[in-house]
Amino acid sequence: MIGVSASPPGTSHTAIFAAYACRIDQPARNRTASILTYGRLDRAYSVFVRELHRRISNAAPLIRFEQGYRPLLYWPSLVAFVAIALGLAALVVRALQADAYGGAAFICAFLALYLWHSTNFLRRNRPGVYGHDALPKDLMPKP
Repeated sequence: MIGVSASPPGTSHTAIFAAYACRIDQPARNRTASILTYGRLDRAYSVFVRELHRRISNAAPLIRFEQGYRPLLYWPSLVAFVAIALGLAALVVRALQADAYGGAAFICAFLALYLWHSTNFLRRNRPGVYGHDALPKDLMPKP
């Protein structure tokens, strides 16, 4: 998540940008084709966000660009993530000690899926501040 916030005296503005594109086609003759087609907008989105940041910073030089969740939401989420991951790892060890290999494999697969999704979510939502000329590389698509 990328946000832009400006805080002149007495006001606060936040904008959140997301890029999703979906086009629905109904082919006239080919009935086996899918009616749902997704298009990639990586380049156009990247150019748009860079130009928007440039224009905002020109219009309001004292603007502050923020990324991620608020720290009071993010850091407890990170602590919960670590606690759950350690708990699942302990369950895998306990299942192996009890010779429950099927259960250990199931919990290990769930742990791997949990780590994959959660680390990506936490990496993309880490709170921070950035400059208009240094947009977060891990949040922006390649231009």
